[in-house]
Amino acid sequence: MQDENIKDCATGKVAIEQKQTRQSNFELLRIVCMLFIVFYHLLFFFIAEVDDSILYRALYIPLHIAVLCFVLISGYFNIKPSMKGVVKLFLPLIAYYFPLTLMEFFMGQGG
Repeated sequence: MQDENIKDCATGKVAIEQKQTRQSNFELLRIVCMLFIVFYHLLFFFIAEVDDSILYRALYIPLHIAVLCFVLISGYFNIKPSMKGVVKLFLPLIAYYFPLTLMEFFMGQGG
């Protein structure tokens, strides 16, 4: 068994390495959400036509919630509670969202 204490050669101080425990219940929920996302894409982009039927809405809502749940779980475990972590989360969002929104706005105006 390895020692959890690590000695810094430069300062001579001992740092304790913290192991992150896996939370299998969230991992299982993430896996289920992944399967729902695959089913969501298969169903609505390849198998069925988009319409306003009750069956479509009954399937769309839970499958779309799985997408949101997957994003929230992944974001919760990947962000560090610091300003740098928040910037790392929002920088890709800004880099992708705003140009795509502008493209949609201008293409919608011209078409």
